[in-house]
Amino acid sequence: MADWAVSLCAVDGSGPWVAMVAAPVLGDVWTAVRGAGAWIARPGEDRRSIRVAPRVNPSNAIVAVNGWSDRRPPVAQCRALGAASIELCLVAQGVLDGYVNVAGDAHGVWDYLAAALVLLEAGGSIVDAHGRDLVVVDHDLRRSIVGGSTAGLVDRLVREWARDPTGYRPSD
Repeated sequence: MADWAVSLCAVDGSGPWVAMVAAPVLGDVWTAVRGAGAWIARPGEDRRSIRVAPRVNPSNAIVAVNGWSDRRPPVAQCRALGAASIELCLVAQGVLDGYVNVAGDAHGVWDYLAAALVLLEAGGSIVDAHGRDLVVVDHDLRRSIVGGSTAGLVDRLVREWARDPTGYRPSD
């Protein structure tokens, strides 16, 4: 799987406005415009609209994870793909059900904001696990991102795993 992406997000006084996340190894490019929707473009294909997966019982969800925890999340399966922006876009596309960061405040705005707009425009939900604003311009600020196909799944991931990932061990 591709473990890096190019993420760009234009922000105005109302927040994220236009976004693009490109995964060069995959060839996929996700885009979104506030209030207009989200799309994926693949080599040799026309751009198509994307939507999150239908509501899923959290115990059956497939969730991407950033960080390490000895505790098992309340989901069916976990995937660690290596790039928050790609993983959030896969949630927007309906390939994954959620994304949870268990590495504390690990993400800078460049890691998630473009993908956050893609996810929101595809019908999903995204929050900071500690309730802080996701739209920041200070380079030094970090967030603990949790996203999903539904607000209910996001709430459960925050409540049961992201706020207290007992056993978290930072990577060397």
